[in-house]
Amino acid sequence: MIYLRNDKRGVAGFFEDIPSLIVVSLALTIFIASIIGSFIYYASVQYNRDDEDGQILLDSILSYPYLKTENRKDGNFDLNKLKTMTPERLEKDIHTDLQYKLDIIDVSDYPDKQSFNFTVGNENLSIEKTVISIPVTIYAVVFEGDTETRNHGAVMRLTYWRVEV
Repeated sequence: MIYLRNDKRGVAGFFEDIPSLIVVSLALTIFIASIIGSFIYYASVQYNRDDEDGQILLDSILSYPYLKTENRKDGNFDLNKLKTMTPERLEKDIHTDLQYKLDIIDVSDYPDKQSFNFTVGNENLSIEKTVISIPVTIYAVVFEGDTETRNHGAVMRLTYWRVEV
């Protein structure tokens, strides 16, 4: 006669707990991995206000009407307007919480090339600074016999920082 359920000779014990231990261990591992993954994601997408304010400042300078040439797209600066620009005027017209230094460096081969820099704020007050460099154009009207217009290749370097008060 075969006894399947009420077998008196069967052995019970440790081997019945192994599957439940594996399930609990696997669930705990998945839970801890999801916590670590969500923390890593949270840390990687932290909101950085300086980067957003820096982009707004860059866009404001590129489209600033007192630097740009008439009827030209952003990033085309007028040489005569650059010559008359002052840091005080930039500070008055471009409203930002950041302090910054604007360098426009003429990299063309023309003999009359000029570079400009404007500092708004005190750059010695901050250790952490961010730099953005982009290519721009300086539009120059030159009078050598006939009127000649030149587009000088230039690099605009914007260094900005925040001073906490």
